[in-house]
Amino acid sequence: IADGIADMVSMVRATIADPDIVAKSFAGSEERVRPCLSCNQGCVGGIFGPTAALGCVVNPDAGQEFKEIDPFPPVERARKVMVIGGGPAGLEAASTAARRGHDVVLCEAADELGGQIRWARRAPHRQDIAASTDWLVEECRRLGVETRTGTVVDVAYLATQAVDVVILASGGEPRRDGFQRQRPERELPGVDLPHVAAPIDVLGGWSKPAEHVVIFDDDGGIAAVSVAELLLDQGMTVTL
Repeated sequence: IADGIADMVSMVRATIADPDIVAKSFAGSEERVRPCLSCNQGCVGGIFGPTAALGCVVNPDAGQEFKEIDPFPPVERARKVMVIGGGPAGLEAASTAARRGHDVVLCEAADELGGQIRWARRAPHRQDIAASTDWLVEECRRLGVETRTGTVVDVAYLATQAVDVVILASGGEPRRDGFQRQRPERELPGVDLPHVAAPIDVLGGWSKPAEHVVIFDDDGGIAAVSVAELLLDQGMTVTL
């Protein structure tokens, strides 16, 4: 723009992810800009999806502008909040509670934060998917959230903690019962065999190496091809 090459530069998805991207950048706080993943799940996918409503995977306030004047109103009384789970949901909950003025502690059973995004980012060409969780980790640090990694929270542990509110954001586990999305009436025999793995097993490095791998995918999403690309990079023969 300064050189007269263009009169306007448009950043549509980036401003959905963070409407303050220009203000933060001009203020010299580029690191505070919430990154867009270019995933198209909430914006394009939302508009053309069943709800026909715009949203954003990384910005929960997108599409709610007419419902909330201030998405982070300061609390009248600060409480001690414990968030269980350091994945995207837990990090978002912890940063939101801290931004509103609560005293927040975030507990994660693993040795690092990020949840299942830690495994998804290991797939070839998928490293950028972790940009949002990396940003949330830094936001929690900036907001003073106490982080405890390698911490398993159970009833006994909770009994030793003086907290007012507990937020459970421990995530989900992959289905291993052979349920098929496209053919739910059909059983898939052999899913309990020791050499059958879920995508998270492969991306996490937990599955056993093999020469030829068959990937069965009735979903058509990114998980199957991510695993296929990873295994191909490791020199295996893959049938999808």
